[in-house]
Amino acid sequence: MNKKDNLDEEIMNTAEETEETLEDIEDVTEEYVPKAETEAETDDNTEIAEKKDKKSDKEKKSGIVKEFFKSRKFRKGGLSIAFTALFVVVIIVINMIAGLLTTKIPALTFDLSAQNTYELTQDTIDFIKTLKKEVTVTVLASESQYMGASEYYLMAGTLLKQYENYTDKINIKYVDLTANPTFTNKYPDDTLSAGNYIVECGDKHRVLKTDDLFETSYDSYSYSTNVTGLEVEPAVTTAILNVTSDNQTKVQFIDGFGDYSSDAAAIKNLLEQNNYNVSAVNTLTQDIDSDTSAIILFTPTKDLDDTSLKKIKNFLSNNGSYGKNLIYVAPPVKTDTPKTDALLEEWGMKLGDGIVAETDTSKLLTNEYVISILDYSNTEYTEGLKNKTLNMVGGYIVPVEIKNANTATALLQTSAQAKLIPFDANSDKNFDFEKLETKQYNAVAAGKKSSNSDVSSNVVVFGSSLMFSSNAIKISSYNNGAYLINMFNKLTDNADEGITIDGKDLEKPSLGITTDQIDTWSFVCMAVIPIVIIIVAIVIWVRRRNR
Repeated sequence: MNKKDNLDEEIMNTAEETEETLEDIEDVTEEYVPKAETEAETDDNTEIAEKKDKKSDKEKKSGIVKEFFKSRKFRKGGLSIAFTALFVVVIIVINMIAGLLTTKIPALTFDLSAQNTYELTQDTIDFIKTLKKEVTVTVLASESQYMGASEYYLMAGTLLKQYENYTDKINIKYVDLTANPTFTNKYPDDTLSAGNYIVECGDKHRVLKTDDLFETSYDSYSYSTNVTGLEVEPAVTTAILNVTSDNQTKVQFIDGFGDYSSDAAAIKNLLEQNNYNVSAVNTLTQDIDSDTSAIILFTPTKDLDDTSLKKIKNFLSNNGSYGKNLIYVAPPVKTDTPKTDALLEEWGMKLGDGIVAETDTSKLLTNEYVISILDYSNTEYTEGLKNKTLNMVGGYIVPVEIKNANTATALLQTSAQAKLIPFDANSDKNFDFEKLETKQYNAVAAGKKSSNSDVSSNVVVFGSSLMFSSNAIKISSYNNGAYLINMFNKLTDNADEGITIDGKDLEKPSLGITTDQIDTWSFVCMAVIPIVIIIVAIVIWVRRRNR
């Protein structure tokens, strides 16, 4: 064999050995190294890896959170947050409970308005607590419409709600006439409109209109009408009294001898508030109703005619049965009334010739000597007053002289330091006030005549019409309103307890605090409290910083 053949044989052998070596390597690789993964398998593995990484991150974060919750910083901050949240919850719960309690227990409410705009007076509260009959007060409007109409209607509605808080005998409801147009058919004799109140008990009812609920005044500059007072309480309480009473006492004003209507408006209103049926009678052409208990001759400027005088005398004698009453209120001017004067003298009294001036400064309300405080000289009409320590106030008093002590007696008097200014003082050039005699004068006196059965008729003479004025009746520091209604009740045998209720004056400040108090509280809220909060905050910050 030549060299060439040997070389070829060696190459072939080497190739075979190489191939066998490669096969051995492949077998080993298959045994110890997995085959190449598919593309899908590669993606799955990648996702698994990412999840492992995320889990690792979560575990790290969880560890950090756990460390934070264990840290001192969290314990302090977390405690503060917890207390803040608890405080907010407690405040909300307290407010809810307070709202429920103040609705059910009116004594827990506070009214800071000057006239206690949202509170009933004690007279009303005492009265409605004694109610034995069911009363319904219907407001002709939906509650939302009524309360949202204006601030004044909101005041009215809020005050009206108070009635239900003191008795379960009063039910207040709202009826929208738009949604219930046939509702008015139940009251064919009344002209009803939105915003009216209907106060009813059984088959009796009274309608209160806007003019009854609000006092208004006309501004001539702006040509507008302004609400100056809230009359809801006197109007509603009076209506409740009227519809729940079985009987009304009748009182009539004698008309035709002067214009009494404006001056007597306050006493007329007071009587109506206390369940009196008040009307007028012109004795020139009409007869006094036989069931009338009292007649009033208020500041006449003309003398009685013979017909009227006879009717008044017959009324007082009542065919010998008596039991009737005349209230005479003198005008503060000199009048030529001989027939009227003669009537008064029959009952033991006579009017003086002048106006009383009080010189005892402790009895004066102002610097005017003609307006003064009066003392009770008789307890006949003070029994039953809630506060007997309060006096009466009068002004421009024409003294009432007692001509027959067996028939007449004084009821109210001035001090012993009073003087009488004659009606003609202005025309007397020699008039000297200092030289006038000081003495005690009667401001009110009463004459009485009785039958064999001890039933009496009474003539009460008031020397001051100012005692019946609206201001005098409304002043709570004096007894004018209470005394007058107490007298009428006793004269007419009216067993009802007197009620004197004033409206709410909306022209006064809304808060019942003085200017000095406002300034003080403003300073406390705007200066003292903020400074205290800043100081406390600085102290806390410094203490924490130094720990």
